Amino acid sequence: MQAISLMDEITIEISEGASGVSVFSEDGAMPKDDTNLAVRAAKLMRFDGFDDVGVAISIDKKIPQAAGLAGGSADAAAVMLALASTSRVEGLTAPVGAVSLSELTLLGIKLGADVPFCICTAAKANPLLGFSGDELAQGTLWAEGIGEKLSPLKAPRPKASVVLIKPKISVATPTVFKLLDDEPLWVPRTGPAEMFENDLELVTPKAFPVVAEILAWLRANEVGGVSMMSGSGPTCFSYIEQDPCKPDEAKSLAARLYSEAKKAFPEFEVFLVETL
Repeated sequence: MQAISLMDEITIEISEGASGVSVFSEDGAMPKDDTNLAVRAAKLMRFDGFDDVGVAISIDKKIPQAAGLAGGSADAAAVMLALASTSRVEGLTAPVGAVSLSELTLLGIKLGADVPFCICTAAKANPLLGFSGDELAQGTLWAEGIGEKLSPLKAPRPKASVVLIKPKISVATPTVFKLLDDEPLWVPRTGPAEMFENDLELVTPKAFPVVAEILAWLRANEVGGVSMMSGSGPTCFSYIEQDPCKPDEAKSLAARLYSEAKKAFPEFEVFLVETL
């Protein structure tokens, strides 16, 4: 799993003597109830140690919703890390500054398969929270199980430039996994996946032709990278590794692809980012 530099901004205010969890955002499409993973994350932490405080969460959305980019999981992870940095969590015996990421991921998996990874990458992106010395505070991690078993790569990958294209549709992950279960060409894996493989490409492009269109365009315009779908979709991307000795070459290629993608898909969201 790989983190990128596209991030939401989360602000948390804690009020002693208050109660309840509230969430604010200028994004009108964002749910404000328990269907929002950030709310559920705060309540999970309240259950495990925040009994007499109110938690107000403000979310400045940059990551598109229902896009296959783990935006909701990233928000939940940020909330958990922020609360863990200011409180003890029941069942975690280490003092606040020494709570390990592996312990927090055991809580995070209760919220979703992507949350443990997002906890680790949020720790890397926010060193002031005090977890940067943990070996799991990485932008790239090998994930096993349903996402709860995380480990650093044996050989770190070079930094990469990434161009993302998100069409004007949303895709529900449970729907895609149901389609995969019904896909006759899909054979469940008995071993680890390759570095750049996504089984869900068997079904999402069929169900949503615009995804197939984007993938075909990216692959026809590849500039030395690899193109594929992110998660359950609909976002697709081109991943261009940077030569450590000549990083500007990959950056220039990615910038050119980004410009062409904006022209080819003027109504879609297009992003130019880097790996963490």
